[in-house]
Formats: sequence, structure tokens, C-alpha cells
Amino acid sequence: MRRFAALLAVAIILSGCGVTEARESAIALAKVKPLDMATNLRPGLVGLADYPATGWEPSALDFIDNTDAIDPMLLESIGLQQSDVGSALQIATIPDGDSLLGATMDFCDGRYPSEDLRVARLQRATYDQNGGFVGISTEVVVYANAAAAKQALDEVIKVRKSCPVGKEITARDGARLTHYFHSAPGPAATPLVDAESRLIVHTTMLVNDEPRRAFLVYQVYGRVLAALYVSEEGKIPFEQTSLDTFYELAGDIADRLRAAPKSLLNGETVLNATQ
Repeated sequence: MRRFAALLAVAIILSGCGVTEARESAIALAKVKPLDMATNLRPGLVGLADYPATGWEPSALDFIDNTDAIDPMLLESIGLQQSDVGSALQIATIPDGDSLLGATMDFCDGRYPSEDLRVARLQRATYDQNGGFVGISTEVVVYANAAAAKQALDEVIKVRKSCPVGKEITARDGARLTHYFHSAPGPAATPLVDAESRLIVHTTMLVNDEPRRAFLVYQVYGRVLAALYVSEEGKIPFEQTSLDTFYELAGDIADRLRAAPKSLLNGETVLNATQ
């Protein structure tokens, strides 16, 4: 059974055999700070306080409405599962988490033309029993084809390389952002997708002067991108025990990607350009 815990405002790493009862008890006792998802959500980095949502919706393309052909249960089967977190936490779709009106790529306030190439999206997050957000979410996105999914990954890699370190930038929504990047070593046996099909980001950032740390894993397989987002308050980078736990979950997501139906991974959606 997974040893999984990464909570907003407190990180709980369970050692030993990872007994379900011990894990659930520790999570239940965590002092989780609830967030108002309606006002504090920014797609891509769920639950960052004072980092409001922008929802830069697709604008250059008119989508043929065939998203009904993509079973949302397939997307759900790739992202967070209840077995990943135990019964002390709940998993639910975030507001507009199944809509293309919500942004997928917004890291470091970059420009992402691939947003217009998405055809289905599902972002689900963890909540405590009082409905408070608990710092972990996954986003599964289907693009028009494999080339479009690779374009999305290439775009976020390019933005990561050019994102200024230690220099404040002002995002399009007015938020003031400063990034400090850290190494993110992981277990050698973690079954992630191939290196050229993934991006891992470990960062501490100031968001309107409030310190946050985040661990992001973007993985592309076929025309599907699956992203894991972990964020919590704090200046100090995640410790290795925490990173190992996050990698474990990212590896499970990679396995689910590889096991997805070929019709989902290799399909193609026709898009009509309007400009």
C-alpha cells in the first residue's frame, strides 16, 4: 500500500510498512488550512493563496464538439485515485475541472498556444472531510493528436528554461511572482515516461510575497498529458523523503497512462481554424 502524504501547510511522511490505518490517522490529525477554491484557484497550481485563476480559454480554434466521444471515466482512471490517499481524504473534480475554459499551462506566466489544441480535460484534487483543499491535484488532458501534446510539453519546457530565477515578474492577472528552482532527484526505479516526454519542476516561489513550494510533474504519452501538482506554504524546498513519495505517485500515474486504451492515446480530433 502506498506511503502517501503531502498536505497543504504540513507535510506528513509515514515510514515503515505504510499501514493504511497509520497513514489515515496521521492525515486526519494534520492541521490542514482550508482554501476557498472559488477564489484561490489558479489552474496548474491548485490552491495557491493570492494566486487567482485566470482561465485563459482557447481562442484561436473552433472545436468540433466531439468530446462526448472521450469517456471522462478514462481520464479519471489516469489521475488521482482514492487508493492513492486513503479514506481520510476525498477526491473531487475542481470547479470547471472538466471544462476547456480552465487553463492547463500557466507556469511562470508563459505563452502556450497549445491551449487551443486541447479536446478534453479533467483536473481532480484532494480535500479533507470539511471540504478544505489539501495541496495535491492531477490534471489529465487530451490533445487533438500526439504532436499537439508534445507541443504542450515543449512549450512548458521552454518556459521553464527561460523563467527568471530570483527576479520578480508581474503575471497577466496582476500577481507578483518570483521563482527559485531546486534539484529534484528521485528513485532510479521510478517508472516515469521517457525523459524526452516529461518535465519535473521543484520550485519555491513568492506569490505576492507569500512563500510557496511546489513539485510539478508533466508526463506525455501519445496524445495525453498527465500532470501531478503538489503545493504548500513554506520557503524550504521539499525534503528527499517527500520527493520520493511524490515520485511514487508520479510513477503510478505513468503506469496508468501506459495502460490507457490505444483509442484514447492514439486517436485524433479534427479542429477547425477560425482565423
